[in-house]
Amino acid sequence: MDNKKLVNKYFETIAEDDKMIKLLLETENYSIGKRKSNICFIVKSDGGQNRRFKNGDMSISINSRYIVSGVEGLYSIIFYHNEEEKKIEIFIDALVSFASTNTVKSDDLLTLYNEISEVFKKIDFDYNKFIGNIGELLFIKHIYDYHKINMVNYYKGSDLHLVDFEYKDINFEIKTSISDQRKHHINNDQLIGNGYLCSVLVKEQNNGMSIEEIYNNIKSLFICFPSKKAYFENYLLSVPINYSNLKVNTSVEKIRFYSFLSIPKFVNYHEAISNIRFICNLSNLTFVTIEALF
Repeated sequence: MDNKKLVNKYFETIAEDDKMIKLLLETENYSIGKRKSNICFIVKSDGGQNRRFKNGDMSISINSRYIVSGVEGLYSIIFYHNEEEKKIEIFIDALVSFASTNTVKSDDLLTLYNEISEVFKKIDFDYNKFIGNIGELLFIKHIYDYHKINMVNYYKGSDLHLVDFEYKDINFEIKTSISDQRKHHINNDQLIGNGYLCSVLVKEQNNGMSIEEIYNNIKSLFICFPSKKAYFENYLLSVPINYSNLKVNTSVEKIRFYSFLSIPKFVNYHEAISNIRFICNLSNLTFVTIEALF
């Protein structure tokens, strides 16, 4: 059953009993079900400590007793409460994609939950984050176009890491600006080690591409990375229509790479000082083009 049909079946199915889960799909590795207004990703359990966690609209119950399509047993289940059809589809797509290439065991489900629940947390739209995501997508696009390296595999994201991408022994931090000057806010610690700051200038352009068009242009690069695919697709749903329709230039000439070694930074400061942030104008510094990067 394809995921769109599974989503339709989910909304057509009535499952009002809090103790009962109705199956929508069953495989040897996992099952998909519905309990009240929750989509459920179900794995059979061999027993162990009962644990429960909740993160926003997503929760997990590990080694718990449920009745699934009339059969009582021990299961580990991820529950996702949402009424938006597209978000349910993204959830199903992410977990089914993961399960198609991995044997999902009950004990491993918490690790998957911790990763995927962060992706589906409520997103409050932020314009700077929006521009930053455009820059990251353009970086992925042009690196693949010129060097056939899929940087999705190396995407970290600055929310939890100092830099956006870690490729082998090279770090990449993406900075995006809508101004004509390459002035960027920089965390001093981001310039430690071997790497490049990728400066992206984006401007509104009628014959350019929207953020969704940029993503769709490189969507195939995300296929093998379900949680990263889910992150961007879930993010796109949060973009207000006046910004989702915004078209920007995507020219590679607007991208420059600056070695961490060439960027001014604070050194030899007291150990009591931390989290140094500053604005740096890179416009007159020596840069590397994307062609000469590797």
